[in-house]
Amino acid sequence: MLLEPLQPLDFDDFRQPLNRVWGCLDFLTSPVFQPPGSELRGQAAFPELTWHSNRYGKIGAIRVSALNDRSTRLEYWPVPLPSVQEVIPFESEARNLLRDSPNRLHDLLCSVEESRQRYAGLLFDVRLEQLRQARIWLNEYLRILGLGFAHPNFTEFVFPIKGLPAQFAMLVRDITSSTTTPSGQKINCQVHKPGSLFEFGGIPTNANRLEVRFTVEKPCLEIRASNLPDGTTLLRASILAESKGWEVWGLLRDEMERLQCFSLPSIPKQEDIFLPVAPQSPDDHSTAGETPESPKPWELVDNEGDNQVLVEHWHNNLTCKEIATKLGRSEKTIINRINLLRNRYGPEIVPYRREIPKRRTT
Repeated sequence: MLLEPLQPLDFDDFRQPLNRVWGCLDFLTSPVFQPPGSELRGQAAFPELTWHSNRYGKIGAIRVSALNDRSTRLEYWPVPLPSVQEVIPFESEARNLLRDSPNRLHDLLCSVEESRQRYAGLLFDVRLEQLRQARIWLNEYLRILGLGFAHPNFTEFVFPIKGLPAQFAMLVRDITSSTTTPSGQKINCQVHKPGSLFEFGGIPTNANRLEVRFTVEKPCLEIRASNLPDGTTLLRASILAESKGWEVWGLLRDEMERLQCFSLPSIPKQEDIFLPVAPQSPDDHSTAGETPESPKPWELVDNEGDNQVLVEHWHNNLTCKEIATKLGRSEKTIINRINLLRNRYGPEIVPYRREIPKRRTT
């Protein structure tokens, strides 16, 4: 019998803080995101996301760990080779796997103990393959949530949000009226009822199904919003133009998260987010008992152009218009650069906009 592997099956690194990566993993355990046809389901209990198959039991686990305060690693650990007793509940599935085996006659004539030993190997192999498939699926959906740099390889997906379809339609109209793509192009949206060719002026409050089409020069993203029995809304998104479609989805997703249309779960214990502080070196001449000063958030941003200065102004609660004036840029350019830097470094480094305190007038 094999023991727990000393090394994971594989791993993926993300340049995002542990809290956000874990929140995305936990969010994806919703039944809405269950991989179609795979009968897989995930169960999150920090620091592991355990994968189960309805047919083959537990197939493995994903363990999260912080590489540093802004990078996270996911390790994919298979379950060990099952014992003969553990195989018993899955015997019928194992026999189906042997149906086309050239040694089927030998399998029928050998003892029960020998058959179950072979079933154990088959069960281990199929669990391993399902874990590999789960990794591929998970990476695609993590990209939908903004983790990773490449676009997903599929063009249709679902995404649950709070509220009613009518509220979503009003939200996207507000967003597109004040948002442009990073290249400065205007985003237009049209809201229809399914099967209707006419755009709505005002959205009926009782509307429970809507279609929204986003256009940047040409149609690039289409979303069908449907009301679920629990009062939430399921978005079914179709990418019509790969590059612009995913670009618009990223802007829309970030704004929906900022407005709390959906929220990512957090890690139960805040102290688990960061790695322990390294022991003090004998050459360190700092005063005993004095805590080393942590780097400022903007110091963690690359020093390309004026990125650090921009993020420092953002943390000092300046508006985009004020930052644009200081840096000699347009307000739209500042908005787009903040969104790009947030996607790259995460909201821990480039937070979402806080309320600007009203200034006293003299």
